[in-house]
Amino acid sequence: MNALDRAKQIAPELGEGWSAQEGHWVARGEGSDAFLVGPDDVQLHLVAGGYGRSGRLSIDGRLGDELRTHRSYRGASKTEITVADTKTGAQIARDIERRLLPAWRIVLEKAQDRKAAVDVGEHQRDQVAERLAVVLNGAAKLRPAREGQGGERNLHIGHYTGNYATDITGEIVVRSGGLVDFALRVGADKAEEVVQGLAGALRTSVGAGS
Repeated sequence: MNALDRAKQIAPELGEGWSAQEGHWVARGEGSDAFLVGPDDVQLHLVAGGYGRSGRLSIDGRLGDELRTHRSYRGASKTEITVADTKTGAQIARDIERRLLPAWRIVLEKAQDRKAAVDVGEHQRDQVAERLAVVLNGAAKLRPAREGQGGERNLHIGHYTGNYATDITGEIVVRSGGLVDFALRVGADKAEEVVQGLAGALRTSVGAGS
């Protein structure tokens, strides 16, 4: 019996909201696999006879694409079990409930909490970046966030026309952690004006901290 058939036996025994889905190892030759999908984004991966475990089912928790990068391994309990393939669907369901789900729910909830915090930070980052773009009134191009960019939004300022003395060019990097980096190149005739704006901000910051 393949993994999907076993998953179809197990899913009803886990209760309402559980279903069996086909896995991804169809032609792999290391054993067949399937998924048990339950309420609250719980997803379990079931492998029949894989990893050199003949006669056993391996079952472990899996995170979806949106949560995978938010998993924390610090202090994590074991989130994989193996059971004899000779057990009934009801017996395996009880093993899952007792030996796997309590630890896996903790991992899942932590990943959900971390993703929620990242989403809040990214929303705040976007608001800051959009406000700065409005203030610059077309003088900067706001780039969309890219996956793997470290939670940054970039505003590219001006463009080089061939005269460093009069051009203002550079980049503003708005980060999810609440920080904004500035990298500007200005001509000497514009430097004092830029520094005066910076000095005003510094005076406000020092006054607030005194």
